[in-house]
Amino acid sequence: METGLWTFSLTFYKLPGVEKACLRCQDEAGADVNLILFLLWRAASGILITEAQIGSVDAAVKDWREQIVKPLRTVRGRLKTENFASNFDEAGCFRSNIKAAELEAERLEQQVLERWAAPPESPPRQVSPIQATQVNIAAYAAVIGRQLPHDSVEVFLNEIQGL
Repeated sequence: METGLWTFSLTFYKLPGVEKACLRCQDEAGADVNLILFLLWRAASGILITEAQIGSVDAAVKDWREQIVKPLRTVRGRLKTENFASNFDEAGCFRSNIKAAELEAERLEQQVLERWAAPPESPPRQVSPIQATQVNIAAYAAVIGRQLPHDSVEVFLNEIQGL
């Protein structure tokens, strides 16, 4: 039985090496981790997502990601600096609250992504999860115009295979 995107993401993200692989894709290629998890979620069911479809779903979440998720991430990162940590006694608690808000913003982004994946009128083309992962990740790299780190993609392939 297929799980929802958020449940898949929470489970998959905890698998060995996945968090690090996702963050490398984010930091080194400017990738949206939620979109990667969406593509992997579809790949786990053998569903291929085309470049045009990725462009469409990315457009649906782009403003939210750029105006809500990324600023929250930036604030959370700034609160880690020693200046804030040493000068503001409650900075750690405030950072936790920002982290919770960031996580909620990502969950809301994933709701939009999951709605986009609602069953189409005709069934999508299905292949093996490994092949779907390779195709979906390559299509995403083409859309963003940057290759994802090879070792990160290998982690995704290894963990998809184990599902």
